[in-house]
Amino acid sequence: MTERVRPSAGASASEAVGDPPSALDVWAGFVLPDLAGCIDGLESGEPATVEFDTTYHDAPDLRLARSGIELRHRRSLDGESEGATSDWEVSLPPAPGVATGAARLGAAGPPDAVPDALAAVLAAVLRGAATGPVATVRTRRSVVALRLDGAEVARVCDDELSVLDGDRVAARFRQVGIDTEDGAPPGMLPGIAARLRTAGGGAPVAAPTSARALGPRASVPADPIVPLAEPDGPAEVAVRAALAATVRQLLALLPHLALLPHLALDPSVEVVHRARVAVRRLRSDLRTFGPVLDAAALGDLRAELAWFAGVLGGARDLDVLALRLQAGVDRLEPADVAGGEVLLAVFEPLRATARLAVVDAVATDRAVALARRLVTVATVPPVLVGPEDRAVDVLRSLASEPWRRLAREARRVDRHSPIDELHSLRIRVKRARYAAEAASRVVAGAARHAEALVEVQDLLGELHDAALAEVWLREQVRSGIDPAAAFSAGLLVAAQRRRADRRRLRSWVDAD
Repeated sequence: MTERVRPSAGASASEAVGDPPSALDVWAGFVLPDLAGCIDGLESGEPATVEFDTTYHDAPDLRLARSGIELRHRRSLDGESEGATSDWEVSLPPAPGVATGAARLGAAGPPDAVPDALAAVLAAVLRGAATGPVATVRTRRSVVALRLDGAEVARVCDDELSVLDGDRVAARFRQVGIDTEDGAPPGMLPGIAARLRTAGGGAPVAAPTSARALGPRASVPADPIVPLAEPDGPAEVAVRAALAATVRQLLALLPHLALLPHLALDPSVEVVHRARVAVRRLRSDLRTFGPVLDAAALGDLRAELAWFAGVLGGARDLDVLALRLQAGVDRLEPADVAGGEVLLAVFEPLRATARLAVVDAVATDRAVALARRLVTVATVPPVLVGPEDRAVDVLRSLASEPWRRLAREARRVDRHSPIDELHSLRIRVKRARYAAEAASRVVAGAARHAEALVEVQDLLGELHDAALAEVWLREQVRSGIDPAAAFSAGLLVAAQRRRADRRRLRSWVDAD
């Protein structure tokens, strides 16, 4: 049976600056202090000791560890029972750009086969590579439960860890981790961390346990490696850097997409959004770099990206519409809220279905093949430029074309233009922005051009979303919903129109 996703204690390498650490390195003689009273009412239980072996599994090139991911099988060392218990667990670092912590998902299973649920989470990162044992760590853990008003809110784990090489201990280290439960008071983690430091706790743990056990090979950057592009350097390096940076971000998001059914709503919305943006950026970059890429070598890559963008778009569009209408319902008069809630209830099964479609797609052979191809293209892009072609010259020229197309389109519209024409303009804005961002590594001033388009893109996006919301609301009325919901739908349509009209009047500057 698969467990729910929980915040993961231990790996603090990717924590935001200023956040309290979830784990500290401590020296061999460290004495765990009494943690009662770190915040008002916090009680500390008696320590309980457990011992277990953790075997880490990875591909031969350690692509999981290099991505900050741990796949481990844990076996309890219980001398009193014949059958020692065992469990599998995968730990993920925080999703890039998403305000959430690391996560872990557990499943029971024998030590010789990764459970299907965990294999699905890792499919796109492994990209077909077989996994096997790469390191074993023996842990002696002293666990102290912390309670508030009788409920357990955290556990502090004092771990003595030994890296095993057969029967020999190859290395030892010790760390203290803080594992908080959902609903723990916000001031508790800083209070516990402060008391541990006062007692002699050291620096925050800088890497997952598997990376410490595996040594330098686990510190090699994940594929594809992003090269350093220089203005006077080869254009091929600049193209590779732009593609590799976005592919790496997408690969880091794919395991989190597989966890969508387990994530809270806010993080799941952001994970889908970030992944969709990454796919859109890749499609745009392939279009921008098209004149210097071998189309035959790329094959149907853009079409496959379009397929995945469509899967993500089904979930993202519903998220945007649901959030937009929720904000509208929140502004209705109390007598009309019930009708609005009827409309919002329609979204829940639709969003659940769309999320499951994303989860199913991520683990398919098609998605795995797409991930493999993206890594190959980002590592050795099929460029048609030579080493003598300077990056600044080539990328300035490539990024200029989307801007020229945008300028032509912009001259044909004004604030009174139909929404489909404004949506077409929005697409041009995004392409020009992404092209400028791709060129910004080597072209001075390109980043400022990209930033200037963000507000325009947001304005046009607001108008497009308002139009889609009106279309959906009208469809609900035509479907025969109850009168109260129909009345609320009319109010929401009027609100969408007023909001869009204000945006046009306030933000649009007519060419004449």
